[in-house]
Amino acid sequence: MKRDSSKMLTAAHGGPLSLSAIGRLASRRTAGGYARLVVDVLGELTPARPGQFVLVRLAEGPALPRAFSVLGAKPGRFELFLKLDGMLREALGRAAIGTDLVVRGPYGTPYADRIGHNRQYV
Repeated sequence: MKRDSSKMLTAAHGGPLSLSAIGRLASRRTAGGYARLVVDVLGELTPARPGQFVLVRLAEGPALPRAFSVLGAKPGRFELFLKLDGMLREALGRAAIGTDLVVRGPYGTPYADRIGHNRQYV
């Protein structure tokens, strides 16, 4: 599979080059110390699915990437729900719509892949 090098990040953006992409904060709702964020992915990441997690950090800023569980996802977009505690999470809660993020992942196994459809759960 040939990759377009213009969409890949350099080492200065952090993380494995094949798993990193720029994301853009598309919407944010905050209430009671929690936030629901929607992030548009502007690079070539495998689509995230609920049950997986992504590493996210601000493109500009000193905070290291943090892992967040994927609440929901569509092609080129995923949704996160987070508690606004800590430097990065508080910065994400204050970030303006359109803020660039560095996204790595997705990692982990989606919920749908862990469920045995013919299994009875007791």
